[in-house]
Amino acid sequence: VVLEYILLLCAALTSSFKGLICKRIGTENNSNKRIYLLNGGIFITASLTVLIYAALSGGLYVPSLLTVILSLAFSAVLLFTQITETYAMKLGSTSITILIYSVGLVLPIFYGSVFLSEEVSLLQLFGMFFVILALVFIIDPRKDKSFKLKWLVFSVLAALGSGTTAIIQKVHQNSSVKDELCVFLVLAFLFSSIISICLSAVVKDGSERAGFDKKALRFVLFSGACIGALNVLNLFLAGRLPAIIQFPIYNIGSMILTGLGGKIFFGERMSRRKTFGFLAGCAAILMIGLG
Repeated sequence: VVLEYILLLCAALTSSFKGLICKRIGTENNSNKRIYLLNGGIFITASLTVLIYAALSGGLYVPSLLTVILSLAFSAVLLFTQITETYAMKLGSTSITILIYSVGLVLPIFYGSVFLSEEVSLLQLFGMFFVILALVFIIDPRKDKSFKLKWLVFSVLAALGSGTTAIIQKVHQNSSVKDELCVFLVLAFLFSSIISICLSAVVKDGSERAGFDKKALRFVLFSGACIGALNVLNLFLAGRLPAIIQFPIYNIGSMILTGLGGKIFFGERMSRRKTFGFLAGCAAILMIGLG
Protein backbone atom coordinates (compact mmCIF):
# COMPACT_ATOMS: atom_id res chain seq x y z
CA VAL A 1 0.00 0.00 0.00
CA VAL A 2 2.88 2.38 0.81
CA LEU A 3 4.32 1.74 -2.67
CA GLU A 4 0.98 2.65 -4.25
CA TYR A 5 0.86 5.97 -2.38
CA ILE A 6 4.40 6.76 -3.46
CA LEU A 7 3.53 5.95 -7.07
CA LEU A 8 0.40 8.11 -6.79
CA LEU A 9 2.54 11.06 -5.71
CA CYS A 10 4.88 10.31 -8.62
CA ALA A 11 1.87 10.31 -10.99
CA ALA A 12 0.76 13.74 -9.71
CA LEU A 13 4.28 15.09 -10.15
CA THR A 14 4.62 13.58 -13.62
CA SER A 15 1.23 15.01 -14.63
CA SER A 16 2.43 18.47 -13.61
CA PHE A 17 5.56 17.93 -15.73
CA LYS A 18 3.27 17.31 -18.72
CA GLY A 19 1.65 20.73 -18.34
CA LEU A 20 5.02 22.41 -17.86
CA ILE A 21 6.35 20.64 -20.96
CA CYS A 22 3.60 22.30 -23.01
CA LYS A 23 4.47 25.62 -21.38
CA ARG A 24 8.16 25.18 -22.21
CA ILE A 25 7.46 24.34 -25.86
CA GLY A 26 5.07 27.29 -26.15
CA THR A 27 7.32 29.90 -24.57
CA GLU A 28 10.49 29.01 -26.49
CA ASN A 29 9.26 30.90 -29.56
CA ASN A 30 9.29 27.71 -31.59
CA SER A 31 7.85 27.75 -35.09
CA ASN A 32 4.81 25.61 -35.92
CA LYS A 33 7.07 23.21 -37.81
CA ARG A 34 9.35 22.73 -34.81
CA ILE A 35 6.41 22.33 -32.40
CA TYR A 36 5.10 19.44 -34.52
CA LEU A 37 8.59 17.94 -34.75
CA LEU A 38 9.14 18.15 -30.98
CA ASN A 39 5.78 16.52 -30.33
CA GLY A 40 6.61 13.78 -32.83
CA GLY A 41 9.75 12.94 -30.88
CA ILE A 42 7.93 13.14 -27.54
CA PHE A 43 5.16 10.77 -28.65
CA ILE A 44 7.51 8.17 -30.12
CA THR A 45 9.42 8.14 -26.81
CA ALA A 46 6.14 7.81 -24.89
CA SER A 47 5.13 4.91 -27.15
CA LEU A 48 8.41 3.09 -26.45
CA THR A 49 8.03 3.70 -22.70
CA VAL A 50 4.56 2.11 -22.61
CA LEU A 51 5.75 -0.69 -24.93
CA ILE A 52 8.51 -1.62 -22.46
CA TYR A 53 5.97 -1.68 -19.61
CA ALA A 54 3.56 -3.81 -21.66
CA ALA A 55 6.32 -6.30 -22.51
CA LEU A 56 7.41 -6.60 -18.87
CA SER A 57 3.87 -6.86 -17.48
CA GLY A 58 2.52 -9.31 -20.05
CA GLY A 59 0.16 -6.74 -21.54
CA LEU A 60 1.21 -7.23 -25.15
CA TYR A 61 -1.55 -8.56 -27.41
CA VAL A 62 -2.13 -8.68 -31.13
CA PRO A 63 -4.44 -5.67 -31.50
CA SER A 64 -7.98 -6.15 -32.72
CA LEU A 65 -9.41 -3.97 -35.49
CA LEU A 66 -11.46 -2.05 -32.91
CA THR A 67 -8.34 -1.24 -30.87
CA VAL A 68 -6.53 -0.01 -34.00
CA ILE A 69 -9.47 2.20 -35.05
CA LEU A 70 -9.97 3.66 -31.58
CA SER A 71 -6.23 4.23 -31.08
CA LEU A 72 -6.09 6.11 -34.40
CA ALA A 73 -9.00 8.34 -33.33
CA PHE A 74 -7.40 8.77 -29.90
CA SER A 75 -4.05 9.74 -31.46
CA ALA A 76 -5.58 12.49 -33.62
CA VAL A 77 -7.44 13.99 -30.65
CA LEU A 78 -4.38 13.57 -28.41
CA LEU A 79 -2.19 15.53 -30.81
CA PHE A 80 -4.89 18.19 -31.17
CA THR A 81 -5.05 18.47 -27.36
CA GLN A 82 -1.27 18.69 -26.99
CA ILE A 83 -0.99 21.44 -29.63
CA THR A 84 -3.89 23.54 -28.32
CA GLU A 85 -2.63 23.19 -24.74
CA THR A 86 0.82 24.31 -25.90
CA TYR A 87 -0.59 27.46 -27.53
CA ALA A 88 -2.83 28.14 -24.52
CA MET A 89 0.17 27.84 -22.20
CA LYS A 90 2.11 30.18 -24.48
CA LEU A 91 -0.56 32.88 -24.36
CA GLY A 92 -1.75 32.73 -20.75
CA SER A 93 -1.21 31.81 -17.12
CA THR A 94 -0.13 28.23 -16.42
CA SER A 95 -2.42 27.93 -13.37
CA ILE A 96 -5.59 29.18 -15.04
CA THR A 97 -4.90 27.28 -18.26
CA ILE A 98 -4.50 24.00 -16.38
CA LEU A 99 -7.72 24.74 -14.46
CA ILE A 100 -9.70 25.18 -17.69
CA TYR A 101 -7.98 22.10 -19.15
CA SER A 102 -9.14 20.06 -16.15
CA VAL A 103 -12.77 21.02 -16.77
CA GLY A 104 -12.59 18.58 -19.69
CA LEU A 105 -13.36 15.76 -17.25
CA VAL A 106 -17.00 16.91 -17.37
CA LEU A 107 -17.31 15.41 -20.89
CA PRO A 108 -16.71 11.74 -19.95
CA ILE A 109 -19.08 12.22 -17.00
CA PHE A 110 -21.85 13.33 -19.36
CA TYR A 111 -20.97 10.54 -21.79
CA GLY A 112 -21.18 7.96 -19.03
CA SER A 113 -24.52 9.37 -17.90
CA VAL A 114 -26.10 9.40 -21.38
CA PHE A 115 -24.64 6.26 -22.97
CA LEU A 116 -23.60 4.03 -20.06
CA SER A 117 -26.43 4.86 -17.62
CA GLU A 118 -23.96 6.10 -15.01
CA GLU A 119 -25.46 8.32 -12.35
CA VAL A 120 -24.47 11.99 -12.02
CA SER A 121 -24.51 12.93 -8.35
CA LEU A 122 -25.77 16.15 -6.80
CA LEU A 123 -22.20 16.90 -5.70
CA GLN A 124 -20.99 16.65 -9.31
CA LEU A 125 -23.75 18.98 -10.52
CA PHE A 126 -22.89 21.45 -7.79
CA GLY A 127 -19.21 21.18 -8.71
CA MET A 128 -19.98 21.91 -12.39
CA PHE A 129 -21.96 24.99 -11.41
CA PHE A 130 -19.23 26.09 -9.01
CA VAL A 131 -16.44 25.73 -11.57
CA ILE A 132 -18.38 27.97 -13.98
CA LEU A 133 -18.66 30.60 -11.23
CA ALA A 134 -14.92 30.28 -10.54
CA LEU A 135 -14.05 30.79 -14.22
CA VAL A 136 -16.41 33.76 -14.52
CA PHE A 137 -14.69 35.23 -11.47
CA ILE A 138 -11.23 34.65 -12.98
CA ILE A 139 -11.89 35.60 -16.62
CA ASP A 140 -12.97 39.23 -16.68
CA PRO A 141 -11.65 41.09 -19.77
CA ARG A 142 -12.81 44.41 -18.32
CA LYS A 143 -10.52 44.10 -15.29
CA ASP A 144 -7.71 42.05 -16.82
CA LYS A 145 -5.65 43.98 -19.39
CA SER A 146 -3.55 40.89 -20.12
CA PHE A 147 -6.61 38.89 -21.22
CA LYS A 148 -6.34 37.38 -24.70
CA LEU A 149 -9.36 35.87 -26.46
CA LYS A 150 -6.99 33.54 -28.36
CA TRP A 151 -5.78 32.12 -25.05
CA LEU A 152 -9.35 31.39 -23.93
CA VAL A 153 -10.20 29.71 -27.26
CA PHE A 154 -7.10 27.48 -27.14
CA SER A 155 -7.72 26.64 -23.46
CA VAL A 156 -11.31 25.60 -24.14
CA LEU A 157 -10.26 23.57 -27.19
CA ALA A 158 -7.62 21.80 -25.08
CA ALA A 159 -10.25 21.01 -22.44
CA LEU A 160 -12.59 19.63 -25.12
CA GLY A 161 -9.74 17.54 -26.51
CA SER A 162 -8.86 16.23 -23.05
CA GLY A 163 -12.47 15.25 -22.41
CA THR A 164 -12.76 13.59 -25.82
CA THR A 165 -9.65 11.46 -25.25
CA ALA A 166 -11.17 10.33 -21.95
CA ILE A 167 -14.39 9.38 -23.77
CA ILE A 168 -12.48 7.33 -26.38
CA GLN A 169 -10.66 5.49 -23.58
CA LYS A 170 -14.01 4.92 -21.88
CA VAL A 171 -15.40 3.45 -25.11
CA HIS A 172 -12.40 1.12 -25.36
CA GLN A 173 -12.61 0.06 -21.70
CA ASN A 174 -16.32 -0.74 -22.04
CA SER A 175 -15.75 -2.95 -25.08
CA SER A 176 -14.86 -6.61 -25.47
CA VAL A 177 -11.19 -5.68 -26.14
CA LYS A 178 -10.52 -3.76 -22.91
CA ASP A 179 -7.57 -6.07 -22.08
CA GLU A 180 -5.70 -4.51 -25.02
CA LEU A 181 -5.30 -1.17 -23.19
CA CYS A 182 -1.49 -1.22 -23.22
CA VAL A 183 -1.41 -1.97 -26.95
CA PHE A 184 -4.06 0.72 -27.47
CA LEU A 185 -1.79 3.33 -25.81
CA VAL A 186 1.33 2.16 -27.66
CA LEU A 187 -0.47 2.48 -31.00
CA ALA A 188 -2.06 5.80 -30.05
CA PHE A 189 1.29 7.40 -29.18
CA LEU A 190 2.88 5.88 -32.28
CA PHE A 191 0.11 7.23 -34.55
CA SER A 192 0.35 10.65 -32.86
CA SER A 193 4.07 10.69 -33.57
CA ILE A 194 3.59 9.77 -37.23
CA ILE A 195 0.86 12.40 -37.74
CA SER A 196 2.95 15.05 -35.99
CA ILE A 197 6.11 14.32 -38.00
CA CYS A 198 4.09 14.35 -41.25
CA LEU A 199 2.63 17.74 -40.29
CA SER A 200 6.13 19.07 -39.53
CA ALA A 201 7.17 18.02 -43.04
CA VAL A 202 4.36 19.89 -44.81
CA VAL A 203 4.16 23.04 -42.65
CA LYS A 204 6.04 25.98 -44.18
CA ASP A 205 6.54 29.07 -42.06
CA GLY A 206 10.09 30.07 -42.93
CA SER A 207 11.27 30.67 -39.36
CA GLU A 208 11.96 27.16 -38.14
CA ARG A 209 15.13 25.94 -36.53
CA ALA A 210 15.85 22.70 -38.36
CA GLY A 211 16.75 19.45 -36.65
CA PHE A 212 17.55 18.58 -33.05
CA ASP A 213 20.57 19.71 -31.12
CA LYS A 214 21.63 17.78 -27.99
CA LYS A 215 19.58 20.04 -25.71
CA ALA A 216 16.41 19.51 -27.76
CA LEU A 217 17.02 15.76 -27.92
CA ARG A 218 17.40 15.55 -24.12
CA PHE A 219 14.18 17.56 -23.72
CA VAL A 220 12.29 15.27 -26.10
CA LEU A 221 13.51 12.09 -24.40
CA PHE A 222 12.72 13.43 -20.92
CA SER A 223 9.29 14.72 -21.98
CA GLY A 224 8.32 11.55 -23.80
CA ALA A 225 9.46 9.40 -20.88
CA CYS A 226 7.35 11.56 -18.53
CA ILE A 227 4.21 11.21 -20.65
CA GLY A 228 4.79 7.48 -21.11
CA ALA A 229 5.50 7.02 -17.39
CA LEU A 230 2.34 8.96 -16.50
CA ASN A 231 0.23 6.51 -18.49
CA VAL A 232 2.10 3.51 -17.06
CA LEU A 233 1.54 4.80 -13.51
CA ASN A 234 -2.17 5.37 -14.21
CA LEU A 235 -2.45 1.85 -15.64
CA PHE A 236 -0.78 0.37 -12.57
CA LEU A 237 -2.84 2.40 -10.08
CA ALA A 238 -6.21 1.88 -11.78
CA GLY A 239 -8.61 0.46 -9.18
CA ARG A 240 -5.88 -0.04 -6.55
CA LEU A 241 -6.75 3.00 -4.40
CA PRO A 242 -10.10 4.48 -3.26
CA ALA A 243 -11.28 7.41 -5.41
CA ILE A 244 -11.55 9.61 -2.32
CA ILE A 245 -7.75 9.29 -1.95
CA GLN A 246 -6.63 8.93 -5.56
CA PHE A 247 -8.55 11.82 -7.12
CA PRO A 248 -7.50 14.65 -4.72
CA ILE A 249 -3.83 13.65 -4.71
CA TYR A 250 -3.56 13.06 -8.45
CA ASN A 251 -5.81 15.68 -10.06
CA ILE A 252 -5.75 18.51 -7.55
CA GLY A 253 -2.14 17.80 -6.61
CA SER A 254 -1.01 17.98 -10.23
CA MET A 255 -2.99 21.21 -10.81
CA ILE A 256 -1.39 22.92 -7.82
CA LEU A 257 2.08 21.58 -8.69
CA THR A 258 1.68 22.82 -12.29
CA GLY A 259 0.66 26.25 -11.00
CA LEU A 260 3.68 26.34 -8.67
CA GLY A 261 5.89 25.27 -11.57
CA GLY A 262 4.61 28.20 -13.61
CA LYS A 263 5.54 30.52 -10.77
CA ILE A 264 8.98 28.99 -10.11
CA PHE A 265 10.19 28.29 -13.65
CA PHE A 266 8.40 30.98 -15.66
CA GLY A 267 8.10 33.77 -13.07
CA GLU A 268 4.31 33.97 -13.30
CA ARG A 269 2.34 36.00 -10.78
CA MET A 270 -1.39 35.90 -10.01
CA SER A 271 -3.56 38.57 -8.46
CA ARG A 272 -5.48 37.77 -5.28
CA ARG A 273 -8.68 37.56 -7.34
CA LYS A 274 -7.18 34.97 -9.69
CA THR A 275 -5.58 33.02 -6.85
CA PHE A 276 -8.93 32.80 -5.08
CA GLY A 277 -10.63 31.79 -8.33
CA PHE A 278 -7.99 29.11 -8.98
CA LEU A 279 -8.40 27.61 -5.50
CA ALA A 280 -12.20 27.75 -5.86
CA GLY A 281 -11.86 26.00 -9.22
CA CYS A 282 -9.70 23.28 -7.63
CA ALA A 283 -12.43 22.75 -5.03
CA ALA A 284 -15.02 22.51 -7.82
CA ILE A 285 -12.94 19.96 -9.75
CA LEU A 286 -12.62 17.99 -6.51
CA MET A 287 -16.42 17.89 -6.13
CA ILE A 288 -16.85 16.70 -9.73
CA GLY A 289 -14.21 13.97 -9.37
CA LEU A 290 -15.42 12.63 -6.04
CA GLY A 291 -19.13 12.86 -6.83
